Amino acid sequence: MEKNGVLPVELSTIIIPFYTQALIKMGLRNDPLTGEKKISLDEAKNIIDIIDFLKTKTEGNLTDDEEQLLDSILTQLKTEYLKQKQIIK
Repeated sequence: MEKNGVLPVELSTIIIPFYTQALIKMGLRNDPLTGEKKISLDEAKNIIDIIDFLKTKTEGNLTDDEEQLLDSILTQLKTEYLKQKQIIK
């Protein structure tokens, strides 16, 4: 819920930008600055590791929805990362 034009800080507010950057680094979305697809799997893996770290550090303090969001995002990103690694080989 927006309050005075400012969105509340929620876990999704923190995680979604990381998620989007990982997709960009895997070449699954165009870079919004250049409009181009640039693949950097090392950077994508680093972002995935950051999300994984946040999941570990917040364990036991998440709502069911937040936990489901993190699990879903991590599953999707790890699956796509492995696919991209196979393509690049």
